[in-house]
Amino acid sequence: MERNSSQAGKLLLGSSYEFEYLQDVGNGTQPISNPSNERTTSEITTLFLNYSITDKFSVETVLPWRRIVNSKISIVPESEGTYIRETNGFSDVILLFKYSDYFFDDQILATFASGVKLANGSVTDLDEDDKVISETLQVGSGTVDPLFSLFVGYPSGKWLLSGSLFSRLSIYENIRGYKYGNEFHSRISVNYDKSDALFIKAGLETVFTKRDTHQYGEPESQRGGKWAYAVPGFGIRFLNNFILDVEFPLTIYYDVNESQLVPDGFLRLNLFYDWPLK
Repeated sequence: MERNSSQAGKLLLGSSYEFEYLQDVGNGTQPISNPSNERTTSEITTLFLNYSITDKFSVETVLPWRRIVNSKISIVPESEGTYIRETNGFSDVILLFKYSDYFFDDQILATFASGVKLANGSVTDLDEDDKVISETLQVGSGTVDPLFSLFVGYPSGKWLLSGSLFSRLSIYENIRGYKYGNEFHSRISVNYDKSDALFIKAGLETVFTKRDTHQYGEPESQRGGKWAYAVPGFGIRFLNNFILDVEFPLTIYYDVNESQLVPDGFLRLNLFYDWPLK
């Protein structure tokens, strides 16, 4: 977080990879059995581009690709066996407009962002029996949703204290009559520079999603809840403008509606390259 360097004309290229494995089942705050041995893996590979039009104003595009694999044991007569569903493809593109500035005698950096999540991701992928796969396993949402976020950072010597808020608001049902619940994220984090090349980090993330609905507001079962994650991690600066960031979010609390798969944790990798174009 360099306070005196000009940002105008810079292009920040970034990529990320997130892997999540779910096999445990929770109901409310309690673990329960998983008689169908259901399991899901989710991979999200993302490319993002952020261009600084001025020192304070930038535009960012996020291009995610998702792969989801779900398996469970079927107990339906004459259809016994392992039932596997897989979807993959480009997920919903995100477009954000960001404004950044220092406040309180240049002690605190704040970035305000708003934008939209587009509806380009598929919501009609089929399983091996040519039936439409469950909404939670589709790579897209089928709706254009407004997004809002706030990031606040306080750099002090080798330390960086930060916090962020993010929200996605669902306005209407998609073509299949399904409406995803509103989504809210929060995060607090602290980074410490061990050296010019290495930093370590620790944080706390929370996620709250409201229950999904379908067909004119009918509540959807087994959707929505609250999650909290402890987030240890580290980063490597190969160059001042080339950084690898690694995080291991670990589930420390959940409270889900009805029975749902819940993760023990997941892996998140981020790679950033800050490229001056002028």
